[in-house]
Amino acid sequence: MLEPDQNVAMQEATMGNTNARRDVQLERFARALASAITEKEVRMLIKEEANRQFDGDYDILFRKLKDEQTGNGKVLNVLARHLSALEKSPSFANPENELNSLSADVPLLNIAVPIHMDKWDAAQYTPLVAVVPSNFDEKTTERVKAFDQHGKVTWLSVKAMPDMPVIVVGLNERVVYEDGTFAMKDYLVDDNMVHYVMPDELVLEPGDGGGGGGGGSTGTSSSWTCRIDGKTDYLTGMWFKDISEYEAWILGKPEVVLKIKNPYNQGEIGHHRYKEERSKFDNTWFNTNSYLYPWDINMVSDAVGYLWYEDDGGFEIEIEQTINYKVFGIGQSTKVKYKLKNDDDIIGLTTIGLSHCPSTGYYTLGGGSMEFRFKLKSI
Repeated sequence: MLEPDQNVAMQEATMGNTNARRDVQLERFARALASAITEKEVRMLIKEEANRQFDGDYDILFRKLKDEQTGNGKVLNVLARHLSALEKSPSFANPENELNSLSADVPLLNIAVPIHMDKWDAAQYTPLVAVVPSNFDEKTTERVKAFDQHGKVTWLSVKAMPDMPVIVVGLNERVVYEDGTFAMKDYLVDDNMVHYVMPDELVLEPGDGGGGGGGGSTGTSSSWTCRIDGKTDYLTGMWFKDISEYEAWILGKPEVVLKIKNPYNQGEIGHHRYKEERSKFDNTWFNTNSYLYPWDINMVSDAVGYLWYEDDGGFEIEIEQTINYKVFGIGQSTKVKYKLKNDDDIIGLTTIGLSHCPSTGYYTLGGGSMEFRFKLKSI
């Protein structure tokens, strides 16, 4: 019988072999796609389907696309023809079977146009086709492989976003596949997708803590950043020094999550998701003006915990945060737990106190290129 450590090692080896095999399949698929999009109708179809944003991003599931018709037949048949021409091997006789097997083995196989969709003249321009490897990590991966119509490789920087559209082959991050069924991740269908906003007369103007550009307010402490017992807190602004530190351009729109915990009973009093174009808060302030929660020191205490992260999925894990707070004037300290996924990118944990007013006018997490700022207002 294998010992536990041996079991883990075997599982990791099996996963590594599976990922290596899948990477080869996806590269072959990307090369075929790069060749197929020399056909104008294929490019036009990809742009049309990506623009539907069925999952909120410019994504297309291959399972859906493969049966779509072009002037030269179904997408599956067009790809098979180009795949066969690229392989040029007598033993490679059934490209349609290979593509159908790939679709079955990798149900979340995704084709995306994550950047510059508005710039893409699909009638004229043939983009490179990049592929996301199984070991991709924003923090460690520096470049990704992309193919042109001839199969020539170009290496694209993960940090420096290209000036022109790129088609990307990878796995869909926003859809789950279980027991033969596709479903949107919960944040795409639950109430968290809609952010309650401040009344029109209370929406902040640029420079008033919610909008504006550059580095945000630099004034001294002011009442609008303080919590007020009995009032409601709103998130009024978000800013990233470099959003690609948390969601690379090749993965499309970021899915930024804020979870808020009450240390008094360890309950979750806020769970909010922000799914915006990356340009909206990449080195600029995005005016969110979204409802968070009402303050009541007898129910919430005088401090709450914030966890910010970018959703990437994986299996469930827990992290802890220690919060110092007071209830009825008595000092307490407790640990709260947050659930997230192992591939999620943690932006930061912080405690928001009832009376804390940052002199900058905003709260800061991280540093350097990973710096993130946000603004709050009690109304």
